[in-house]
Amino acid sequence: MPTTGVPIDPAGPPPTIELRGVSKSYGQFQGLTYVNLSFHPGVTAVVGPNGAGKSTMIKLIMGLIRPSIGDVSMLDRRPGRDSYLYEKVGYCPEHDAFFTHMTGSEFLIYILRLHGYTKEEAERRSDILLDKLELLDVKDRTIGTYSRGMKQKMKFARAIAFDPEIIILDEPLQGTDPYSRHIIVQNIKDWGKKGKTVLFSSHILSEVEMVTKTIVLINGGKVLAQGSVSDIRALLDRYPHRIWVMPRDIDERRRLGKVFLEEDMVETVTIQADPPAVVVHTRQPTEFYSKLPKILVREKVKVDHISSPDDSLEVLYSLLMGGQG
Repeated sequence: MPTTGVPIDPAGPPPTIELRGVSKSYGQFQGLTYVNLSFHPGVTAVVGPNGAGKSTMIKLIMGLIRPSIGDVSMLDRRPGRDSYLYEKVGYCPEHDAFFTHMTGSEFLIYILRLHGYTKEEAERRSDILLDKLELLDVKDRTIGTYSRGMKQKMKFARAIAFDPEIIILDEPLQGTDPYSRHIIVQNIKDWGKKGKTVLFSSHILSEVEMVTKTIVLINGGKVLAQGSVSDIRALLDRYPHRIWVMPRDIDERRRLGKVFLEEDMVETVTIQADPPAVVVHTRQPTEFYSKLPKILVREKVKVDHISSPDDSLEVLYSLLMGGQG
């Protein structure tokens, strides 16, 4: 039976999380299709558009749902069936799950007490963590009065409070303001550096690039690609790219277009009126970007803007899902 993903390497370090030939169906709908994946210590992002299967994968890993076919394991144990994992895995769900009548401090102390900490140690750890996430000044407010960003930080605090080996975060940055996002990102990176296995999902590539270089790209319940951010972006080089170069002096467009056409990696050039730009068509965008600064210096052309509507994760999704990759 065909599988997607990368086979587990028996010679490498043992993975902390494994999915072997995993599928999950909801009646006629296939949430995940024959996935083989392994995750190791460090930060890994599961990236895909809404409805891609990210939450299904995370719920399977957490043992909240069972696979229709295949096997999921964490630390060589079966999630959802082994109480040992409750002490080893921290979870930040996509949707809020609080006792909103509790204060932030009461909630974290309650979680820590459930994990066996004394009242004094739970209070101490709670204050340290709330301070690190810049929630100390609102620790005595009820969670129901918190902003979206505060609630996301509180969910993250709950996930890491008891120092778990594995941290699973489902869309932890969704709906956060820039400052809250920065704080959560820094903490995710810090936990990855400590040797923890951190797995988080996102549908925004720019968010992912702030956190990690290791990605699993998923859509339609299938793993499309796996590797570093640069590896994933390199897939785009297989397809035609449009690159917009907007010179400060719009009268330079035609001269610049002729210069671009002299480069082997450029297939065609279009002079665009609105917005005024030289549109380069190439299948080698990386090479073009590397040569562009030298060309502009040599030709003494100043530009206001360089962009590519094709250099996006959404384009890669459509190309791969269209059967071209």
